[in-house]
Amino acid sequence: DCSGEGYVTKIDNEKVEDGNYTSTGNLNADKTIVYENIRNASTPTGVVLNIAPYIAMVALAGVLAFVFLRRRHNNF
Repeated sequence: DCSGEGYVTKIDNEKVEDGNYTSTGNLNADKTIVYENIRNASTPTGVVLNIAPYIAMVALAGVLAFVFLRRRHNNF
């Protein structure tokens, strides 16, 4: 769907408004058709801040498991 927000569609440098473009005629020589479909979108930020607490919990659990299992193994 090229009619969504942020999309710019051009065929031969003419902007296509409704997503439909029809051309008729005869090609008697080589013709180059330039098709552009551009969407300017912002990159989501803050992803690290959303998952950082979970990464910290998994890392802490790994460290605690390593320390606990190491001490237990050394006692035998």
